[in-house]
Amino acid sequence: MSNNPWINYVKKIAKSNNITYPCALAIAKSTYQNDKAKMLKEMNEKNEKQQIKTYKSLLDKIKPAIDDHIKNGTSIEFIKQNFKNRSKQVKDLFKKNEPEIYTILTEDQKPILTGKQRAEKDKKIKEELKEAEIEQNKIEKEFNERRKEQERKDDEARALNLKNRQAVGEIKAIIDEIKKDQIKLNKSRTELTANKYVNKIEDLFKELDKKTKDMKGGSITPPLLQKILEETYYEDKPSPNIDGYQLDEQLSKLSKISGLMTCLVYVKDKQVYVGIRGTNTETYKGVSAGDWLNNAVLGVSLIAYKQTDRYKKARSTLVQVIKKYKGYNIDILGHSQSGMIVHLLMTEFKGKIKNAIGVNPAFKDTKINNDEYVIRSTADVVSALAVPSKMLNNILYPSFSKKHLIEIKAKTSNPLTEHKPSILERLDPEMKIGKGKKPILKGYIINEMMGGCACKLNHASKIDVMLKKRE
Repeated sequence: MSNNPWINYVKKIAKSNNITYPCALAIAKSTYQNDKAKMLKEMNEKNEKQQIKTYKSLLDKIKPAIDDHIKNGTSIEFIKQNFKNRSKQVKDLFKKNEPEIYTILTEDQKPILTGKQRAEKDKKIKEELKEAEIEQNKIEKEFNERRKEQERKDDEARALNLKNRQAVGEIKAIIDEIKKDQIKLNKSRTELTANKYVNKIEDLFKELDKKTKDMKGGSITPPLLQKILEETYYEDKPSPNIDGYQLDEQLSKLSKISGLMTCLVYVKDKQVYVGIRGTNTETYKGVSAGDWLNNAVLGVSLIAYKQTDRYKKARSTLVQVIKKYKGYNIDILGHSQSGMIVHLLMTEFKGKIKNAIGVNPAFKDTKINNDEYVIRSTADVVSALAVPSKMLNNILYPSFSKKHLIEIKAKTSNPLTEHKPSILERLDPEMKIGKGKKPILKGYIINEMMGGCACKLNHASKIDVMLKKRE
């Protein structure tokens, strides 16, 4: 019997009237539309009966195997594959009348393990748990050791703070003695009276300077500086946290150019670091070409360079940082091309930025500011023009010293390697770069001594000179 209802209808007329197919075809054309609905209904009923028959026959065959599978866990993969090839009507009958069997036949087959296989699996799980426990104990041990070391350092810091307080008390007592002598003696003898304490105060200053070495240190260490600078080069989403400093995502996004953020702002407590991206050496959404064009503009004119999107984005971001973090210490950090951006921003926003630090900066015969620090490899060609300015800086800025221009001895002859921020790994990791927190004693001494002492005399005393040197 054909699946085509029209052909079946013609055959039926020919058979019932005992005529040929051509004759039956002429009759069928006039009666087909009237009998079509009835014929389709008969076919559907016939098909439905056939599907029910198939369903019952299949159920009788597979039910014993399903019961055995449920009871003993035997495999029924072949039966499931056979069921998968059945018609939708048969599957629907199973789903409606035998939902439990339907679920078993359609779910993923789980492997049946033998007793030996199960024992091996349990043994492997126990071994993995034991290894995890050993690793956990190791981690806990290392954590406890680090915690004890930190507690030891905290104890030392508290002890140092106590000694510093005692030193301040001793100096205050000496100053009180000077004030008493000033009241008793006339102006002509006040200077002599004060000067007799100079040596003792100077010795206490020296002793306290040793104890407050960390307090006098700079504001950033080489490892933290390297991490922030390297983070500016990553094309993926920047790290939200670096050594406890949290990324200000809103301000960082202000500097986005062609899909890349060229400035990253990290904040912790009252300290803000603005890391500015250097020249991009790999093409990413067209940024590389633009960066090298910026370098070309920088080589021709600083005035023209200030009109580039690169510089404008960095300046706009810094303006927002200064506005949002009023009262915070703000340091700007740059590498290569951004070393010059850092210098230009420090020059414009002097007094609002605490430190400007450039690593292998692309300087062009530039005079370094008092609060600006340059770190370079001796083999770096990009920052070579910063070296001739060193002598002139020493003349223009008396407080300028070797800490403002830190030169790192080259380890390779590869100019690309010597230009990377990784040269910072050659510095002492505890080293402080930049102007940091001043010693408590320094401000205290100046406030007390300048309040009413030898500074009021017509001629400067030794104490005046000593304090002036310490400013």
